[in-house]
Amino acid sequence: GTDAVEKVDNPYYLLAIFDAIMSTMTKDNGKKIWMCKSMGMSKFHDLLLSFYGKERLRYIYLVRDPRDVCLSFMKTPVGDCHPYAISKKWANLQNFAAN
Repeated sequence: GTDAVEKVDNPYYLLAIFDAIMSTMTKDNGKKIWMCKSMGMSKFHDLLLSFYGKERLRYIYLVRDPRDVCLSFMKTPVGDCHPYAISKKWANLQNFAAN
């Protein structure tokens, strides 16, 4: 019904599901914390900060060779496969995360 659609449209609801899955996998693998290395998550900083709080939300800034990034993404079965498209998307995400 309408209630189910409203829940799914709520970003906190979806984030809670994501967190529950990641937390379950963490415990099942005998770990204490989990991390997401998706740079795309940087677009949701305000939501993440609101959900996790300053005490729990952390970022790790990695310096990577863009050529290595391209080669890595070219091996994935989904998404862009052309080096130019990968480089452009990666550069845009870098700029977004830095600002």
